Amino acid sequence: ALPISPRQQARRDIEQFALLQAAQVQALQHIGRSRKIMTDAQFAVARYQASNPRLDGAIAARLAMQGIAPAAAGGVSWRWDPRAQMVWSTFSHEDSEALLRQITCATCVITGSEGLDYWLLMHPELAGQQRLYEQELARRVALIAGAKSIVLKGAGHMVHYDAPDAFSQAVLDFLSASNPH
Repeated sequence: ALPISPRQQARRDIEQFALLQAAQVQALQHIGRSRKIMTDAQFAVARYQASNPRLDGAIAARLAMQGIAPAAAGGVSWRWDPRAQMVWSTFSHEDSEALLRQITCATCVITGSEGLDYWLLMHPELAGQQRLYEQELARRVALIAGAKSIVLKGAGHMVHYDAPDAFSQAVLDFLSASNPH
């Protein structure tokens, strides 16, 4: 094969990018039409609790009730737009990490020691990978210059609900240390 010129390579890259963008637009259009209808509020609460098993039942019920609306055809649906989830497919990991490297302000990343449980619901292939998960989290936090990392024991993905007192104290301690006035 003959080597291709930088101009030809740029044209190929642009064509591939255009195809990718078209696929993402189609996915966004499909998601907008495929909003899931749940039978009733109790089903929504159960689904929310199943997705966040560490979350206190009363808090899960309150959040679920705040997050649903009557569906036109009956039942209920989530108020949030499912297309918002598409943001994760618009950035590559490299792009996301480049953005993390640009953060220059004082930063505190607070996570729960049981945060992997949430991701296992969507990615069961991560089962048994707690150490790898922790290493990857530490690597990503290290991309932010000077970032402080706090892991709250026993808290899951929704750390601010799972351990509200410990979370609040960690934030207060960080803010006090960052601004000693």
